[in-house]
Amino acid sequence: GKDQTLLFLGEAASGKSTAFDQVVHFLVQTTGDGGVMDEALSRLRDFLHPLIGVRMLDAQKADEHLSTRGVLCLKCAFDGDGFVCSAAVSVHNVEVSRLDRGGGGPGNTFEALYIAMKHPVALDYTNLGQDMKLLGEDTALMDFDASGVKLKSWVDAAESFGIKSAELVRALCAISFLGEVVGAGGAK
Repeated sequence: GKDQTLLFLGEAASGKSTAFDQVVHFLVQTTGDGGVMDEALSRLRDFLHPLIGVRMLDAQKADEHLSTRGVLCLKCAFDGDGFVCSAAVSVHNVEVSRLDRGGGGPGNTFEALYIAMKHPVALDYTNLGQDMKLLGEDTALMDFDASGVKLKSWVDAAESFGIKSAELVRALCAISFLGEVVGAGGAK
């Protein structure tokens, strides 16, 4: 068969990421074999969105939402029977111009940094306590994901791709130190 491309274009908050998720779900349901790759593809959004989501304010609709700040590319190869036999995911053109989004709202800018700080491995690197500034925002980590659901979902999703969460957390801790990370006691 020939290569095919789906390109989702639209206004902000028009459902491009949701449409991408629906296509991935469709592929898993119709061409998946129920194996490890299907599990990984099903968790794609859980893994990627905290890494590339930015809190955005839509002034016209007077609401805030997490917006994908990159172009997601999913390349699937199909075997002779029409089943997905391999998949490669990449993110291109991650927009970093809107990092600092103050105020409340549903979720945090680049939430993976917050999730990483809740991972037990982060304590080896941060030693900042539970209240801190991250990306210019006061952050009460004690209140963020108190149930641990986001951390578990993200760790499970990463591991379904064969990514060791502890190594990724170490990298995210290092990235967070490149920006402003200030402990409650003023320690940087």
